[in-house]
Amino acid sequence: MASKRKPAKPRVTPAVYFSSLSVENVRCFGAKQTLDLTDSKGNPGDGFSGFF
Repeated sequence: MASKRKPAKPRVTPAVYFSSLSVENVRCFGAKQTLDLTDSKGNPGDGFSGFF
């Protein structure tokens, strides 16, 4: 008789936030550019606060 196993619990991966992104030596961007992804207090932005 086969034993019944409980299904494995899915692993919860903690969230990861980028505070900035820099690109360099990419032809379409030209000189080095940095995209700041934080709010005015340095916290990760919500992605939409600059658009509204």
